[in-house]
Amino acid sequence: MKLADKIIKLRKKLGWSQEELAEKLNVSRQSVSKWEGALSIPDLNRIIKLGEIFGVSTDYLLKDEIEDVEIGLEDQDDRLSVVTLEEANAYVTTTYEKSKATVKAVILFLTSIVPLLMTLALIRGGAVEISEAQAISIGFIAMFAMIAFGVVMVIHMNQKYKLNKVVDSVYFELEYGAQSIIKEKMEAFSGTYSRNTSIGIALILSSSLPLIISAILSASVMVIMFMVILLFVLLSLALLVLIPSSTVNEAYKKLLHEDQYAFDKIVKIRRITGFGTFYWPLVVAVYLGWSLWTMAWGITWIIWPVAALLFVALIGLLNFIKSNK
Repeated sequence: MKLADKIIKLRKKLGWSQEELAEKLNVSRQSVSKWEGALSIPDLNRIIKLGEIFGVSTDYLLKDEIEDVEIGLEDQDDRLSVVTLEEANAYVTTTYEKSKATVKAVILFLTSIVPLLMTLALIRGGAVEISEAQAISIGFIAMFAMIAFGVVMVIHMNQKYKLNKVVDSVYFELEYGAQSIIKEKMEAFSGTYSRNTSIGIALILSSSLPLIISAILSASVMVIMFMVILLFVLLSLALLVLIPSSTVNEAYKKLLHEDQYAFDKIVKIRRITGFGTFYWPLVVAVYLGWSLWTMAWGITWIIWPVAALLFVALIGLLNFIKSNK
């Protein structure tokens, strides 16, 4: 067993994160990450310190032929699952393909209200000579058709793309030497990720500007409705750019156990995810209900920044309560 594998094994045996081990050695977390990724090796003084901290001899750390069984770590049930380089690459590829399918379904759900808005806008503008009841019926039929098609896409996607269960469980380690290769791929992808993130954020920030300007200029109801449709289109484009690249970046982080995928942060992330699955559908329901009831689309958009700030505040409160407990 190599030195890198032994450091990982002993650290996880004691339940320490890379940050905790780095603090005990008075080094940076990046240094520990490089040791465990076989990108570098600690100097002699650090090896001696590692032996003292872990309660093992330097011979055990330095000699590959000395295995765990000689220091009483023969319990194979405590070993983390090993993910090979091929499995890691396949996980990233499958994650990317699944994210592209996911974003298409999300866009269908997001824009399902557009046909209804379109028919109402055409009626209010006098471009179509049908009753409002007929327009609403057409809009709702189209909306439910888009939602149904989106549900079918989600079901098909879940059947087609099967992610590696070991990686999704988070309790795994990469095989020796794979961590450095995955790290290089993540760094090579960082340029694409940064560019797509910038474009996506710019689209999100600018999506409401046409609507706000129309409301300020007291534009007609038809113009305002078309600006709402444009808002949904720009948001859809933002998702199309953001989600796939963000998902790939997160896949790399998960494989490397970085940031929120470090073992000591998994519980916090699961808490946020569980709360979000209840919170955001509720926000969408309130937004659509309020907007359709009042038809004040130039005002109801304010619910999104307020909801985002409230979400961050509530998550902070939950983490504070849990940390105190």
